[in-house]
Amino acid sequence: MIENANILMLDDNTSLCKSMSFILGRKGCDVTTANDGLEAIGKVEEGPFDVIFMDIKMPGINGVDT
Repeated sequence: MIENANILMLDDNTSLCKSMSFILGRKGCDVTTANDGLEAIGKVEEGPFDVIFMDIKMPGINGVDT
């Protein structure tokens, strides 16, 4: 695992985002969460990420379209 990795976690399941954010944060990563595709696009426009974990099936804009 890359310590201090800047990670974007995208999922419409907020409890999953919180859990993964907590776990990855304990491993030394900086985790940003988004709950839909549009929010994720906005986060990416704000700055780069080393890794993006993205749910494929979401309401609205899905992971593939995002």
